[in-house]
Amino acid sequence: MLYAIAKIGDDECRRLVMPGAYNVISRQHRPRYPVYQPFKYAALDQLADRGMADVHEDLHPGIQVYRWYGRGGNGYRFD
Repeated sequence: MLYAIAKIGDDECRRLVMPGAYNVISRQHRPRYPVYQPFKYAALDQLADRGMADVHEDLHPGIQVYRWYGRGGNGYRFD
């Protein structure tokens, strides 16, 4: 995914919407679980570096939602 993001032209980035579940996580996710590895953050960091934004974060700053729950009941927002 990181390779594909790097190939997107600047003009395309301004018009691009990327829906989906990529199993990556933002640095703002709470709680911060110790199993998160740096590569889990890299994709969203690279999108932000290209000027792209997380729509939920923009519309609802500071509100943590979970889209998936593990067997232990831990909530995650993987996007």
